[in-house]
Amino acid sequence: MLRDGYACDAWNVYFNGDKIKGASPERFRILRNGYAEDGRNTYYLGRKVSRR
Repeated sequence: MLRDGYACDAWNVYFNGDKIKGASPERFRILRNGYAEDGRNTYYLGRKVSRR
């Protein structure tokens, strides 16, 4: 468990227990206010909102 509903293991990233398709656990980090990123994409409350 990370925080703000996000969690990850060696293979996947999750939000509130649901897998976030395509998210990279190696580079995943929580930002704030429900946002997170994995170096390629930005997520809001577990949903992809933009691509870098």
